[in-house]
Amino acid sequence: MAWYAVHDTLTGRLISIGQVIADPMPPNQVALPLVDRPADTQVWDETLRQFVVRPAKVSVDRLQDLVTNPAYSEFQTAYNALSAANRQRLADALARLLGRARYRAAGEPVELG
Repeated sequence: MAWYAVHDTLTGRLISIGQVIADPMPPNQVALPLVDRPADTQVWDETLRQFVVRPAKVSVDRLQDLVTNPAYSEFQTAYNALSAANRQRLADALARLLGRARYRAAGEPVELG
């Protein structure tokens, strides 16, 4: 059986994926025939109006944010005054404190909460 991706013709937003489509289609919707069910490694691209390979997740280290982001210049001043050994101790302590929150998605804000 064929698969279809139903999307909004104005926005490109994906509405549904399935093997049964409405007849007639609602206004501003179109059913795009697919070769097969989209793989879990694919996502809908509203601009291209097709499935594309899911982009890799990009994680950013919040500790790196602290030592490179100009918004944290006060921290950087104190951090740069430390010896290499004390910088490592501070980084280790912050890593334990942050736990799973140490890494953030590329589009996520640096600040927690």
